[in-house]
Amino acid sequence: MIRVVTTFSRAQWDEYVHRLLPRSVDLWPKEVEWQVWLDDRWGDHQDAGNVRWRYLCDDPEHEAFMADWNERVKRDPVLQAKLGKFRYPHGYTQDAGTFAHKVFALTSKEARDGADWLVFLDADIETVRLVDLDWLGRALAGDIVHLGRADIRSSETAFLAIRHPSTWTQDGNDDRLNGAFFLHALRHVYTSGDIYNYAEWIDGHIIERLCAVFAGMGADVRNLSAGVPGLD
Repeated sequence: MIRVVTTFSRAQWDEYVHRLLPRSVDLWPKEVEWQVWLDDRWGDHQDAGNVRWRYLCDDPEHEAFMADWNERVKRDPVLQAKLGKFRYPHGYTQDAGTFAHKVFALTSKEARDGADWLVFLDADIETVRLVDLDWLGRALAGDIVHLGRADIRSSETAFLAIRHPSTWTQDGNDDRLNGAFFLHALRHVYTSGDIYNYAEWIDGHIIERLCAVFAGMGADVRNLSAGVPGLD
């Protein structure tokens, strides 16, 4: 089964997701399951058809990470400035909290259970034409599919796809090194606090680094934007 994971805040829902999400669900194959993660319990969202609603506030590891992050920001005026008036062009790369929600949604047990492919889509992605299973079969190839960037050191993680479980193993006999292991490693970077040892604290940078490591171990990592200049 292909499962699409997305997450957003109430403000984002009110601004644009309430329009974009139903359209995307309608244009994607009905065989694809959508798992929608909210940061808190708000609204009257009910499972229906191929759409499932989940809540990040039910994940103790997410809540612990966010509590620690908020304390870090509170006691660090330099970090506050980076996230405020100096957010752009580079301050945002230290914003671990804003970009953590997608990581905890994508790596959750609920997202992983029963999925052959996990696809993350940012909530501001608009589907403009019909998506069929044949097209998805061509796009979802290899073990990890991402949008790498040539000009900065972070992937564009508005889209990310991971085969789960992956078909590859190291030396043909190590069943730990697969798509599930990639997801466990990604979550561990956050739950262990190791994220703060990286040059950038955003999901795109962490995922880019892990893609390089897993490619070195033999994973079939597909960069759909290899060689494309610019950020978009």
